[in-house]
Amino acid sequence: MVSLNFRNRFLPFLRNNPEDGVLSGDSARPALLATGIEDMEQLFKIWELSDYNGDGMLDKEEFALALYLCERLKDPEDDFELPEQLPPNLVPPAQR
Repeated sequence: MVSLNFRNRFLPFLRNNPEDGVLSGDSARPALLATGIEDMEQLFKIWELSDYNGDGMLDKEEFALALYLCERLKDPEDDFELPEQLPPNLVPPAQR
């Protein structure tokens, strides 16, 4: 089940009326900052991992991945560290 908090942070994707189904970094930034991740290097790494096709934009699956990675980092009970490369099980389904 998706938490209400997670769902509320996904709303910017819809509210920003993504052009051609994608969000720019400027459009996605507020939602990513709202996760509470303060380390800009971590946020940059999250962006790099989530922008799987490297187009500088996030589609809905990539945006959801970015939020997921943020959630994992913020969970105090999770010993999660950002991977150097995105593992196959986290590759957005449309890009597998």
